[in-house]
Amino acid sequence: MQNLISIFCLLSFPVLLLAQSAGVELKLELDRAQYLSQSEKTAYLKASDISSDVDLGESPSPLNIALVVDRSGSMAGDRIEHLRKALIEFMARLSANDWVSLTVYGSTARTIIEVQQVSSLTNPGLLIQQIEAEGGAAPYEAITLAASQLRKNFQEGAVNRLIFLTDGRATSGPRESEDFLRLTDSLVREGISISTIGLGEEFDEDLLKQMAESSRGEFYFAQTGAEIASVFSDEILRLSDVVAEGVQIEIRFRNSVRPEEIMGRTGEISGRVVRVDLGQLLLSENKYVLISTRMPGRLSYMDRALVAEATLTYTPVGEVPLEPVEVKKSVRADFLNHVPSIIKSINHEVIYSVLSHDIAESLAKAIGFADEGRLERGIRELEGTYKDLSSLNYDLEDPVIESLMGELEQQIESLKSRGLDRSIGSVLLS
Repeated sequence: MQNLISIFCLLSFPVLLLAQSAGVELKLELDRAQYLSQSEKTAYLKASDISSDVDLGESPSPLNIALVVDRSGSMAGDRIEHLRKALIEFMARLSANDWVSLTVYGSTARTIIEVQQVSSLTNPGLLIQQIEAEGGAAPYEAITLAASQLRKNFQEGAVNRLIFLTDGRATSGPRESEDFLRLTDSLVREGISISTIGLGEEFDEDLLKQMAESSRGEFYFAQTGAEIASVFSDEILRLSDVVAEGVQIEIRFRNSVRPEEIMGRTGEISGRVVRVDLGQLLLSENKYVLISTRMPGRLSYMDRALVAEATLTYTPVGEVPLEPVEVKKSVRADFLNHVPSIIKSINHEVIYSVLSHDIAESLAKAIGFADEGRLERGIRELEGTYKDLSSLNYDLEDPVIESLMGELEQQIESLKSRGLDRSIGSVLLS
């Protein structure tokens, strides 16, 4: 928890810049507007892309969706019954001009609904009701088949999404994680994203999360078959509110400011350039990139220096022509020797983001220790984080940090009394 221990001396007012284009804003904030001169220090930069309440129009671009669902023997009973009901409900929620296909897999895979517009479907429920659970699991073959359905109606700049549900691991065909990640990478290059749904307790959670994250999709966990319908509902709501695709942020740091870590996201650091792919942006959504940096100590008193230049790139959904949009901004900081002025000017929002990252990181470690049977080590990890939060808030008396402490305290007590299973872990990380 090195960030928590050192953060108090870093707090101050933000440097905040906005640029807006087609309903999407770019926002840059530093953890402070002023830095101590002649002293190397840690600094944080937060780059956010925010979708404002824009009019999506009466005829947004139709969705292009391929469903891939598990019907292996482990899905027998309530799971397959709930899956059938959830699929029928999902079809009913799509718009008439959306495109959809359905691929199922056991020991082999087959497409039971070829890609077509929803308005052309003839009693899809009849086909769905015939899905039975049997055999092993060939998900690789199924994903490949579903991708071929998406390609038949691929729409540049629109939502081309493969939704993959599984309750276990592959038993037929390619089955190593590397096989699925390579397949995911190839689909991403084609402009296809993947949302993954893990059902029950036996699926490979790490793999499903990586597939979703690397392809700009979503990962969902359904503990029981009864939760499948709500997961499908969440996904369709998200897809219906997409206002931008291919959202990327590139940040170039200047004046020897050196990026050290992209906090909580996957991205690339190359020298002083940071690149992060944020995928889709929903209506009124705020996605951000948080970066820890080293600020050089050579800057002189009263110098005003360029810290970073950022470029936000995205393609608006539903607009014609579908041309990429670029938004560029830069951010600067002042340097002085008056410590009280630096410390008292706090940017709460950036600090909350840093603390949220550190807490999530601590929770992930605690879950790992608990999964290894080292429950006491996991409890000590969370207790150490709580102590750091308490020390930080001793002088600040910040109500948000106090609330975070309260939630963390509840999780510690829950961990002590009940242990840590998969469902508790999912709540902790949500």
